[in-house]
Amino acid sequence: INSLVRRADFNNDSYVQEFGLTISNSMMEVRGRVLPPPKLQYGGRTLPNQGGLNVQQTKQQALPNQGVWDMRGKQFFTGVEIRNWAIACFAPQRTVREDALRNFTTQLQKISSDAGMPIVGQPCFCKYATGPDQVEPMFRYLKSTFTGLQLVVVVLPGKTPVYAEVKRVGDTVLGMATQCVQAKNVNKTSPQTLSNLCLKINVKLGGINSILVPSIRPKVFNEPVIFLGADVTHPPAGDNKKPSIAAVVGSMDAHPSRYAATVRVQQHRQEIIQELSSMVRELLIMFYKSTGGYKPHRIILY
Repeated sequence: INSLVRRADFNNDSYVQEFGLTISNSMMEVRGRVLPPPKLQYGGRTLPNQGGLNVQQTKQQALPNQGVWDMRGKQFFTGVEIRNWAIACFAPQRTVREDALRNFTTQLQKISSDAGMPIVGQPCFCKYATGPDQVEPMFRYLKSTFTGLQLVVVVLPGKTPVYAEVKRVGDTVLGMATQCVQAKNVNKTSPQTLSNLCLKINVKLGGINSILVPSIRPKVFNEPVIFLGADVTHPPAGDNKKPSIAAVVGSMDAHPSRYAATVRVQQHRQEIIQELSSMVRELLIMFYKSTGGYKPHRIILY
C-alpha cells in the first residue's frame, strides 16, 4: 500500500496542491497493546487408584500463547460419547482403500478417547459413493435405517461440489451432523489433524471443548447474559440480482461455549439487518429453553 501511495505522488498533484493538502507516504502509527490471554479449563480424567476405585483427576488448564495452546494430556470439559456413526467415502476406492479407512477409524478412536470423546465400536455404515447427486439419497437412507445416528464422517477427494451438497442436505434438509475430511488426511493420519477433527465433532454433537477458568471470569457473568454477533454477507461485485444474507449468532449457556444461529435472506446489498428484531427474539427464546428458564439480564451485541 505504501508503495502505491508513493507511486501516485499525490503531493505533486495540482489539485491536491490547490486545496493546500499534503499526504504522508506512510500510514499512521498507533500505539496498541495486546490483552493477556485468558486461561482455559478442560475436563479431568477418571482414573482407577490402587484400591480399584475411580478417582477424578484434577481438571487441566491451558494458557494460550500467540493464539496457540497444547491440548496434549487434556480432555474436553464435556465430551460426547459416540456410539452410532457412519462413514461415506466420496473419494474413489483406488485412492482411498478400505485398509486406509480402517486405519483412519482406529487412529480417530484412539485420539478421541484420549480427548474424552470416546467413539465406541465400528461405524454402522461404511460405503463408497461418487458425485453430489448421491449425497441426499444416501443421507436419507442413513437417517431412516439407523435410529439415533449421531454423525456422518464424509471423505472428500479434494475440492469438490460434494462438500456444499453435504452441508446443504445435512444442515438444512435432514438435520444430520456431518464432519468432512480430505482423502489425503485419511491416507496419512496425523495426531494434529485428528485432534482438530475431534474438536469440531465434539462441539457439533453438543459437547464443550473448554471454558474460561471460573475464578477469572469477568463480573458480567455473575448474572445471565447473552452475547450476540451480527453481520450481513453481500453477493460479489457486479452481481445485481442475488440477495444479501443476514446472520445473527447467540450464546446459549453460561460459559459461554455453545452457540445458535439464525439466518435471513434480505434485499440486495442492504447493510441494515431488516429482520433483526425477529432474529434476536428467536435467539432469546432458544436461550431461555437451553438454560432451563433463565432470561438474560444483559444483551451484548457485537
